[in-house]
Amino acid sequence: MFDTREPHFWDWLTTDTTRLLTYFHAVILKHLAQDQVVLVSHSMPLWVPRSVGHVLRMRTVAPIEVRMQRVMHEERLSARQAEHRVHESDREIQARVRSMLEVDVEDPQHYDLMLNTTSAPLETLAAVVIDYARAVAKSCPADSGILLNDACITSQVRAALMVHPKIGHAPLEVTSSIGAVTITGESLVPPWDRLVRDVVAQVEGVASVKLEADGPSIPPRMG
Repeated sequence: MFDTREPHFWDWLTTDTTRLLTYFHAVILKHLAQDQVVLVSHSMPLWVPRSVGHVLRMRTVAPIEVRMQRVMHEERLSARQAEHRVHESDREIQARVRSMLEVDVEDPQHYDLMLNTTSAPLETLAAVVIDYARAVAKSCPADSGILLNDACITSQVRAALMVHPKIGHAPLEVTSSIGAVTITGESLVPPWDRLVRDVVAQVEGVASVKLEADGPSIPPRMG
């Protein structure tokens, strides 16, 4: 579950947003890398690297009147209350995604397919989506799976570094190429270089670790 409500001022004071997004991204890509997976969320397509071609990024839409009727039926609200609920929900989701990912969830260029759920029976729409997904998988570049796996490894490494109490938010850049991970940062000097290497080497899928660094050491975390 991902909170899609607009963040309030105190949310920024009490929530480690960077840590949250790092973990969330790692979980999403780990599931996607398993293949044959359907993930549902307002922001889910926005987390997939554009270089990955075999993942279908889809957004479903419906007329405001239809959405109001659904809300009225499900939550037993009046028409006026339902309209307010729908508009408020849209505003909250847009604000949350914009604050977290700095993108507009309404921008159609983020999606491969936008589907009006009232345009045809659901069985017909499901068949369309299945055929479209198969076509995307067949036409994607041969290295798309490798790119997704590398993106997954990169996200897992970032999460592993973030969760370590002595590394945390240290400014480290992570890249992966066919499992060969490169860590870049000014803080990678003894004894922190060995610590980072040991943490990264334990991440599943990492074939090798290369450190590129020059600068002062990582300051110890307080508390």
